[in-house]
Order: sequence, then structure tokens, then C-alpha cells
Amino acid sequence: MNHNTGATSDQSEPRRSLRADFTVRTMRHAAIAKRRATTTQHFRAFTKEPFSMKSLSFLRTAPGAALAVAILATTSVGAYALTNWFNADVTVKQNATVLSADLSQCQGNLPAGVESNVDRSNVQFKILGNPHISAQDLQQALLGQCEASSVTEFYARLFPQAGLSSTGHPATFTTESRKYTLLPGLVTAIDAHTVTIRSTGAKAASFATRAFNLASDSTVYNAGNRIALSDLQPGDSIMFLAYAANASDAAPEGTSLLDDASLQIMSIFKTQYNDGAASNFDYQANNIMPLGATN
Repeated sequence: MNHNTGATSDQSEPRRSLRADFTVRTMRHAAIAKRRATTTQHFRAFTKEPFSMKSLSFLRTAPGAALAVAILATTSVGAYALTNWFNADVTVKQNATVLSADLSQCQGNLPAGVESNVDRSNVQFKILGNPHISAQDLQQALLGQCEASSVTEFYARLFPQAGLSSTGHPATFTTESRKYTLLPGLVTAIDAHTVTIRSTGAKAASFATRAFNLASDSTVYNAGNRIALSDLQPGDSIMFLAYAANASDAAPEGTSLLDDASLQIMSIFKTQYNDGAASNFDYQANNIMPLGATN
């Protein structure tokens, strides 16, 4: 009796067919294969266009997140140049007594106090004591100087009549010819006809916060590309090319063009780095000195 009851119980629980098991496994493997194919596709898109929507989708996946962590983990103090517009890397290394900078990709003159015949790939700064500037902060200052030389060369090609030279000393960022000047500043206010700028230049090329008139054909650039005036915002770091309205109004030789009341802005270049801070860079305040230089 008990035996028959057990047999009846076994028969009430039918086994799943082999076909059903095969279908489930096939669907599972197909889903895995599809995910892998999608991940591969997004990875390829990321390597080609890292800021596209497909790339952002990839970074939300586990493999994408792992890749992002790996990129951050391997980033060094020279990585800022990966995203700058002037395509010049600046790397800074530090040991116990010296900060060494590779400026071989930068245009223009070397920083103040550095001998002109030095190896640009190994410009050294002696550490005078503690606390001193970090390798990362020194890199930022040098990138600012490097960018300023690139902006000067950009305007020298665009406006040859201004007489600008990319060999103008990167410690001051100012080059004057008959009636033009190129200076760094910080935008504090802006409207359709004027831009108010606070000077961030070196002492010899500085001015009080001042409203400059915009020339009727003035231009604005960012990363070498033309942008609208409305794209400028208070707080933006810039370099601006200005000139006296008339040749007869140009400042007499030996005086600053900034003293001319007719000075107006011809063009503005929105900068990526704080070139004004770089132009005011003080070795002693940062406890370093170019190797071989004297106090």
C-alpha cells in the first residue's frame, strides 16, 4: 500500500523536457554574447571618441568603470597636456633637491632666469627649502607660460601688422610695436560694447581694473576657434590684443600704451591656464631657483 502511494507521488512531478533545458541555456548564452558584443562596440567607440554618448554609456558598465579607474591610476603630473588646445606637454619630476621640467614642446623663450642654451627637455629648478612649490603647481605655471607663447604666435599669424613675436619673454607676456599690446587679464564684467578686465600681468605690464571699449570688428577665440562674445563670462582668464584707435594716438616711445585713453580691444583669447599667475611667478616665494641662477 505504502509502495503504491510512493509511486503515485513520483508520477505527479513530471520532469522538464530536454528541449526546455536546451532553450533556457541557449537564451542565456545568447544574452551573454550580446552583452559582450555591446561592450566591445562601446569600447571601440570610446577609443575613437572618448566624449561621445556611446562612450559615456560604456563608462557606466563594469568594464568601463574599471577602465576609468585604470586611467586615473596611471595619470601622472604631466597628464594635463592630454586635453590642452596647443598640443604641448609639460612634465615635471621631483627628487629631494631638484624639480626637473621637460619644456621641449613649448614655443617661445624659456622662463626667466633659465639660460637660453639649456636642454629644454631637462630644465632644472633647485629646491631652496621647505615648504616649496609642488611638482603639479609648477607644471600649471609652466603650462600657463607655454600657452601664452602659443597665443602670441596665434595672433602673430592672424594679425601680422601688430608686430607680435612668439619670442616675447614668457614671464611678462607683453609685446608692443607701434600701437599694439597683448596682455593677460581676468574678465570681471562684460556687455555688448565693453569688457571690464582686471590685470593679472607682471608689474611692468599691469593696470588697474578697467573697462575697455571693443572695436567694431573685435573677435573672441577659445582654443584657437572663433566663439561669440556671449560665450565669455566673468571670471574667465584671457589674453587680449588691444590697440590705440589712431596711429597718432599711439603712446610715445618709452611710455606704456596702457596710458592711451583711446586704447580698445581688437581681439580676446580665452585661456585654459592661469597665465596671469604664471607671469607673476615668484621663484623665491615658492622656494625654488633655476639651477645655475643666483639670487
